[in-house]
Amino acid sequence: KVEPTYRYSKQIFDFLETEIGVPYPWQNYKQIPVKDFLYAGMENTGTTIFSDAYMIDSIAFMDKNYVNINAHELAHQWFGNLVTEQNASHHWLQEGFATYYAYLFEKEVFGDDHFYWKLYETAMQLKELSEDGKGEALIDPKASSLTFYEKGAWALFMLKEHLGEEAYKKGIEEYLKKYQFRDVSIPKFIEVMENESSLDLTEYERDWLSNTEFHFEKAMGSLKQHSPSIATFFELQRELMTTKGTNEAIINRFWSQSQSDFLKIAIIENYHSSLSEAFIKRILSEGSLMVRQVLAVNIPK
Repeated sequence: KVEPTYRYSKQIFDFLETEIGVPYPWQNYKQIPVKDFLYAGMENTGTTIFSDAYMIDSIAFMDKNYVNINAHELAHQWFGNLVTEQNASHHWLQEGFATYYAYLFEKEVFGDDHFYWKLYETAMQLKELSEDGKGEALIDPKASSLTFYEKGAWALFMLKEHLGEEAYKKGIEEYLKKYQFRDVSIPKFIEVMENESSLDLTEYERDWLSNTEFHFEKAMGSLKQHSPSIATFFELQRELMTTKGTNEAIINRFWSQSQSDFLKIAIIENYHSSLSEAFIKRILSEGSLMVRQVLAVNIPK
């Protein structure tokens, strides 16, 4: 089980050093599976412990694997161990960062569609939280994991959108070098990013860090610019709401024109009840493994 369990470990390590711009700060790195561990994984300086549920073979890898946890906990060696939050009000500086950099690695190995559709999925969860009146600010020390992890990752995605790739990476590198082996706060981080980009981040802080609401429309605007398949999904939804004719006929047209498994997965998750038995059999005979898995999970029979 060693290879499938630790698959991509070297690539994760090399990717994070390059992407973050600061060498791995410790002498060595250990990973220890723990029986009956309460969480998926937990970072410690130079060491990650993780649940032995992630010790899997190559078949189980398709259903549940350690890749995201592996990348998330390794990212904490910089964001959490090299620089450490002063208190829970600054928890975003650890969990939001580790979540975002793990997603960046997945983008590297699994592709752009995987990355942007993951952000779409978490945006939908955050939208629902806001609509239920339960939205939380990232500066709230009692915020939920959904806020610290997923809204935190979104805050970094939107920060990079605002600053541009070059200024963002320059700021991250300077932030880690300036505060290495010290504690950090959100104001310290924002100050470094403003200095390195020569931009005022007051509005950004208000929208993405202090606001309890999730800016869904802004988030979707960015996703549609980056991901043709997500833009297509919104167009499909618009046609289903405004065009006369059967849902399946409209879905079939979009399905046949797309090569994106993630778009097809979104169609199944949202509109499987509109699909005829013939269409379902077609998916089972032609669809990729991921698409067939989602279909099997979602249809009642």
